[in-house]
Amino acid sequence: MSNSGHINSFYGHSKQKRIKKYFWYGLFLFALFCIVKVWQNVSADQMIRHNQRLKAELTQMQYESYLLTLQLENVANVERIERLAHEKLGFVYAEKVNLDLNIIND
Repeated sequence: MSNSGHINSFYGHSKQKRIKKYFWYGLFLFALFCIVKVWQNVSADQMIRHNQRLKAELTQMQYESYLLTLQLENVANVERIERLAHEKLGFVYAEKVNLDLNIIND
């Protein structure tokens, strides 16, 4: 009888060890899972913020491109160029000359 009581206490002790071991493994896996989820959330938040900064930069660049297009249209305006050439550089329009092309053919 004493021998069977010893065996039961041995198996009971081994079962408790296994339960404790599984508990620690489970706790470790749960903690690892939590850490991975937090890391994913932080990474996603950083990517969202980076994306927002890129969108703001894109909007700013589109606005600057629009302004540069307006400046280019103003600089390339033929009437403006003629006016500046006349006012700033003193260019004058040439007199119109009519050529009689019939003389060359005769």
